[in-house]
Amino acid sequence: MNKRQYNKLKMIYAVQAYLNESRTKWPELPVISEKIGELSRAQEIISSGNEFQLHVTGISGLEKLNARKNAERTCLKLSGALYDFGMKTSNTEFSQLYDVTPSDVAKWRDVNLVIFLNTLKEDVRNNLGSLAPYGISESTLGEHTANITRYFETIGKKESSTARRKSANKAIAQAFRDADETLRSLDKLMEHFRVSDTNLYNGYKSSRSIWDRGIRKKKLPDEVQTANTQ
Repeated sequence: MNKRQYNKLKMIYAVQAYLNESRTKWPELPVISEKIGELSRAQEIISSGNEFQLHVTGISGLEKLNARKNAERTCLKLSGALYDFGMKTSNTEFSQLYDVTPSDVAKWRDVNLVIFLNTLKEDVRNNLGSLAPYGISESTLGEHTANITRYFETIGKKESSTARRKSANKAIAQAFRDADETLRSLDKLMEHFRVSDTNLYNGYKSSRSIWDRGIRKKKLPDEVQTANTQ
């Protein structure tokens, strides 16, 4: 959550606390108790959603970068072998498909690299017996496959954690909207006490204030402060 949302959540807590402490002052409006319950449910959804966001399993940027770099190196080594193999055997499909450079691979989006690596891995596997002169064996292919698999896993983790965070964000946003509706109703209900119980009314209004501590006023230059005091 951002600072504004944190501050708003504190306000929701404050309203609940104040109204609960003042229960003896609004017995003629039991509907207020229902509104307190609605705020409590919204607050629980917001708090649990935020807790989930803070602890959801993801991957670090460095982990993703390293996996991508290793996959790119595997891509270049294997595609270089298949390119030359295609040239020697007049396999135009290989010589055209695997005529790639480091700059080409670096520019590809993840989805493009994934598609290319899947095709590359299968072509190497199908021609493994002819690729020994290029230093490619069952053992080395296993190492390259491990790089590819690790890269695919990091992408999966990233997409999964992103999806879960988006889901939590939606739940939090809806809970804040629900709380806003409840607070609007409470604002109208508390008008009942504007004249009959000004202390209760003013206390409620005070609890409804959002203190945005994330914003600081810019300090005026000394000469301006001096002029303002004269």
